[in-house]
Amino acid sequence: MLVLAALACNAPALRNDGPPTPQDATPSALLSPSPDPIETLPVSGAALNGAEFWVAAEGATEAILSVALDGSTQRLPVPLNPGQQASRLVASQDGSWLAFIVSDADGSQRGAATWNVNELNARLIAPAQEGFRVVSLMIAGDNSALALVSVEDGVPIDEADWFLLSLPIDGGGVQVLASRDSLAEEGVEVPPTLFAWPGDERQLGPILLNAESPDGSSAGIFAVLPPQPLDEGGFSEPFVRRIAAPDERISAPRLSPNGAQFVYLSLNDSDPTLPDDLPTNIARVYDLRLDEAITLQPPQGTAIFGARWLPTGDRLVLDIVRLPSAEQIDETIEQGWVVVDPANLEGWQPSFIGPQRDRLFDYEAFGPQGVAYTVFPDNESWLMVILPDVFTDDIVTVSLAAIAAPDGTPIIVHVP
Repeated sequence: MLVLAALACNAPALRNDGPPTPQDATPSALLSPSPDPIETLPVSGAALNGAEFWVAAEGATEAILSVALDGSTQRLPVPLNPGQQASRLVASQDGSWLAFIVSDADGSQRGAATWNVNELNARLIAPAQEGFRVVSLMIAGDNSALALVSVEDGVPIDEADWFLLSLPIDGGGVQVLASRDSLAEEGVEVPPTLFAWPGDERQLGPILLNAESPDGSSAGIFAVLPPQPLDEGGFSEPFVRRIAAPDERISAPRLSPNGAQFVYLSLNDSDPTLPDDLPTNIARVYDLRLDEAITLQPPQGTAIFGARWLPTGDRLVLDIVRLPSAEQIDETIEQGWVVVDPANLEGWQPSFIGPQRDRLFDYEAFGPQGVAYTVFPDNESWLMVILPDVFTDDIVTVSLAAIAAPDGTPIIVHVP
């Protein structure tokens, strides 16, 4: 986190005029967040447990499944009014807060809500603004604030206005941190992807954005520092810096726990033998201190479909698949895992333990070298697979039928 702050100060400056002020550009409906909590459904005296996995449907949902390491589960309702649904669920790093978008049954958005999971009520802190929709949320690392991206509705994504906003996690004044107008000269026109907001009790770092376009290209990684208190009183203006600008596709970036590196997926255009329709086949680890990347090239005959940091921050769990031959193209893709140290790429040992899949929806690394992932096997309901160690056959399989939804996929919202 401190490294990111230093980089934000040392990187080349963007436009001097900065993003628009709240008076000029903040959607007016967001300036008056509701102080009233959303009425909640009964939760049977139970609260979400930060020592367990939280799994929910990515689309509209009304409940979360809390999953213990031994596979036991508890279905808990999201605090909502009758007829409402939640989507885009995100959790704080410590599992004490949950944020989500509230929608009515017809799909129209009510706005963004936050929930202290030890309480019964959620709070609608950012009511929806007419003509805009919220597309992504992120909770600050110190649990002090919520960031959201609001996009003009009913307009092609490459033409729509968008705003990056922040406000206190329990409600308050909204701040505009960046917008389409403020970053257009840097090639950022479509809404960027939020991927990290590091922070702890010592310091809150910048929000990290991936300026990814629909065609897969990226204008780079940006750090957005919210207004900071000034010694003479008041607050500074939002501060935006491009901190990395690799000239290639940047997909699914993940910041390391120590804030010094991020990993992302990209395509290997140098290998003509690889199928053109692979989502990704390499990963790169970008060192923010050195401004350089290390390439993680998968073993021959395999491709990298995902990368997640282990909590220790020195190793990654890579989602590996064996590429089918022309004769096997209709067969189930074989799913495997690799634990790799970016500083030592020798001796990769793919592990193909665990149920295979038609499609892997989501996965997260946990513990010393464990992984949990959600799948949809043939002729079955959603499943979650927990491997405390990717190199042993100690497998826990959990049914996710209690939260299955026809218009969503199972995502892991929180990892213990």
